[in-house]
Amino acid sequence: MTYTIHATRKLTDRLHTTPAPAVTGSTVLGNWYANLLPGRSPLVVFVNTTTMYPVFVRCAPARTLLARFPTEFATVLNRIGIDPRFVHTETAAMVDPVVAKTVDRQMIGVLNELAFMARTCLDHGHDPTDLTGLSVIVSTTLLSPLYRHRDGPGSPDRALAALAAKTLG
Repeated sequence: MTYTIHATRKLTDRLHTTPAPAVTGSTVLGNWYANLLPGRSPLVVFVNTTTMYPVFVRCAPARTLLARFPTEFATVLNRIGIDPRFVHTETAAMVDPVVAKTVDRQMIGVLNELAFMARTCLDHGHDPTDLTGLSVIVSTTLLSPLYRHRDGPGSPDRALAALAAKTLG
């Protein structure tokens, strides 16, 4: 089962990979966007295209980043109380990621906004070793694409919870 991670050029350079054509994801959440956040201990922010939920992961070692991502995502989902059946189904389908170029300018804007929020949290005392907590905090950010419609969820945490509940019926 495959899904696509649309990675920025900074990240593909760090991963020493050449972008391939995107594939339609086999997961409920669909594909992801990812960007490298430089610093003393570089992070990567992964953002889901459906819910815009962010997941922060240490970049190092870069060669294992894509393999570590589903586990880190499961940790975040468990922390926020998403049904374990959804967590298992979704992460079990995240087996074979395809790295592709970024193609959606709106998603690039969301990546940048969530990266800014993360840097702000870290600059104001958030524990830099608690990336799960950082993901949870940043996921409460109101994002225009999610609240543009009257009945929109407003923030990634609400969008993810609604999608998981809908999927499980």
